[in-house]
Parts: sequence; C-alpha cells; structure tokens
Amino acid sequence: MHALLFVLLYATLCPYVTYAFPCANQTKRIQELQEKFTDMNYRMLRYHHKCDVKYENHCFFSIFVGGKGSRMNQNAARLACEKYGAKPGNIYSKHHMEEVFQYMRPLISTRQDGSIYMTIKTGMIFDPKLRMVFLSDHSPAPYVKWAPGQPNTGSSHSVISINVFPAGDGRNGMLSNTYGASNVGVICEIDI
Repeated sequence: MHALLFVLLYATLCPYVTYAFPCANQTKRIQELQEKFTDMNYRMLRYHHKCDVKYENHCFFSIFVGGKGSRMNQNAARLACEKYGAKPGNIYSKHHMEEVFQYMRPLISTRQDGSIYMTIKTGMIFDPKLRMVFLSDHSPAPYVKWAPGQPNTGSSHSVISINVFPAGDGRNGMLSNTYGASNVGVICEIDI
C-alpha cells in the first residue's frame, strides 16, 4: 500500500521534478522502485514469520486452532488471517499446490482414529451449479486438483478446503465444503 502511494505521488510530481528524473525514464524508475518495495515487503514478512511459502508475488503461512479437537469455520479462518493483514489463500498452479503440500506435511499429526492427514481452509470458492472453482477475487481458478470423490455438488458446498496427506498418497487434493464446516486451520495469503 505504501509503495502504491509513493508511486502515485511520484507520478503526480513528475512534471515538477523533470530536471532530476526526466519523465521519459519515469516508467523504468517506477518499476525499479516497485521491485525494491516488493523485495523489502518480502524480507519483512520473512522476518515476522509470515512467509512460509513464497509463490510469485504472494506469501503464504498457516494458522491452526489450538487445543485438542479445536476447529475453525470459514468465518473464523477469515478473521484469523485478517488479524495478520492477510486473507485466506488461493492455489495458483500445480507447482504452488505441491509447495503448499510440502510445507504442510511436517505439521500433520496422527488423529485419534490413527489416520495421518489434515484438512485446511482456503479462500477459494466453488459454484456447485456451474461446477467451477474461483479464486477469492472471483476470477476463475487457474488450477484445480480434486481429492478422490470430490467435488460435492450439494448446493451448500461453496468453499474449498485442502486435504493434506503424506507424500504419494492419492487422497491429496481439494474438496468442496459448506461455509460452516470446520477444519483445524487455514492457509493465509499476503500480496507483496
């Protein structure tokens, strides 16, 4: 946000500072400044442990509910991410999903029934009527990998969660859930 304000201020003042930075070089200078701010934001997020996975210009981190048997619904997931200036995250590609799986696998614990997996919230949206998945900004999802038996096309199954199993397990993938369904955590996303 600060970077955008600086760039807008710079562009507005350009005619007044042409002797220092000619407007012809303005685009290149703005790109250089944006890259510096992006790098600075990334380093700050890493320092504050809010960039466990970096994909393109996005940082991802997880939040888990504490306590045995604790769970969060979609609203609680959104509020948990917003507490850190983030939003529930999207999945942008096969490579990105594999990075999220790799990051999440060491966090898996054995459940009471002996199974080893976890299900986490995302910010993605499922339209059961159209059978389409959308990112949190409502643009079409560029990548979808359903878990076996998914999606559930019931009219209330409108949010996307991710099943994380050990590597090589064929049950890894996305599933459609109801808004009120609870999971152990959420993957959050911050743009950099």
